Amino acid sequence: MSEGFVDRDEMSELSPHPIVGICRQVISQRWGTLVIGVFSLIALALSQSAFLLLVGPLMKALFVASKPTLYLHDLLPPGIDVGRVGVSTKVLIFWLPFAITIAGLVKVVAGYFYEYISSLLVLLFSQAYRQTLFARVLGQSYLGLSRRSPAEWMSLLMNDVFFL
Repeated sequence: MSEGFVDRDEMSELSPHPIVGICRQVISQRWGTLVIGVFSLIALALSQSAFLLLVGPLMKALFVASKPTLYLHDLLPPGIDVGRVGVSTKVLIFWLPFAITIAGLVKVVAGYFYEYISSLLVLLFSQAYRQTLFARVLGQSYLGLSRRSPAEWMSLLMNDVFFL
């Protein structure tokens, strides 16, 4: 088969179900793409966590701006113990929005890469699936092909879009 995809006989050796074989094949050919997708998901999770951790202290710093110094153990969620480290309220009011903006930018970039990678993998999978489907249909004998009407074959071949 063209473009490095395995043929029907090799596919049956890969797995009991052809779709699992196609998935393994696409993943093995695009391993680096999958790794980038996993790292983008990790960056997405970390940036969302950082955003959530930073919003609470910002709100506290804005509403208690009359105090010149805030202690980190008062700003952080319970269970995180950093001791009695004090930070100026003015410093917090300046740096927390900056940190939230950076977390938002990381989230946007990671989300873009995740969407791009997932779309690419879906397109590669559908291409491999269609190539396998057409190879199996065209690999049949003339008698096998003539048992069904052209409309039925067209329906079967175009139905793969619905399946995907």
